Amino acid sequence: RVKETWGDITDSDIEKIEGKRDRLAGVLQERYGKEKEAAEKEIDQWLSRL
Repeated sequence: RVKETWGDITDSDIEKIEGKRDRLAGVLQERYGKEKEAAEKEIDQWLSRL
């Protein structure tokens, strides 16, 4: 579901994330140039829709 929401995330990124929220936030910062707080807010919104 991560790749459905954030299409620029690669399989390599998924492996690096290892199901950890902080790592997902870091990848969102890298791939999309988001600030940490914005990335975490986006993750919260995504999780609430699951």
